[in-house]
Amino acid sequence: MKKQGLGVLGLCVMGALVSGCASNKMNMEEMMQAPSRPAELDALNAFTGTWSTSWECTMEGMPEPMKGTGTSVVAWECDTWVLLERFSGSMGEDKFQGIGMWSYDPKSGKYPMRWMDSFGGVGDGTATYDAATRTWTVKGKGSGMQDSVMEGTMRFVDDNTMEWTHTEWNSWKTQKTMSMKGTSRKQ
Repeated sequence: MKKQGLGVLGLCVMGALVSGCASNKMNMEEMMQAPSRPAELDALNAFTGTWSTSWECTMEGMPEPMKGTGTSVVAWECDTWVLLERFSGSMGEDKFQGIGMWSYDPKSGKYPMRWMDSFGGVGDGTATYDAATRTWTVKGKGSGMQDSVMEGTMRFVDDNTMEWTHTEWNSWKTQKTMSMKGTSRKQ
């Protein structure tokens, strides 16, 4: 008796799935049509170009802040749907590279971001933009040396100068592990 009930239930579920799929059929022309590019992506144009950056970093357990410098080359990819940053820099004796990606998600109204670097760091987050203050606010999570929660801001002082902050906590956000502040200038 139980086997028959499960069989009928299974057939009902499969029937519902198939009929749901059938009602959303698309023809090949509709499937190949590219969606419209969100105008909100244009706000990311301010980041394009080559940037020189310098910063100060305070890390948990280090008595003195460390200073760092680097260069970012930021350009559009994927028919101006994805902004890609290629970074190269040094902090103390350590040299490193990183890649960052930004886009826009119309459903959430936020800008998803991803970061990966040669220290094994990976970060995923979202950004929001305040056009009145020319400020981006970023929140995310990272992994690498340890799991972390991150927040930061990037404020365009003018078209060629950006001041930024970045703070990380442990994954429970009970202990600050790093804070950075810096200035980036377009070349």
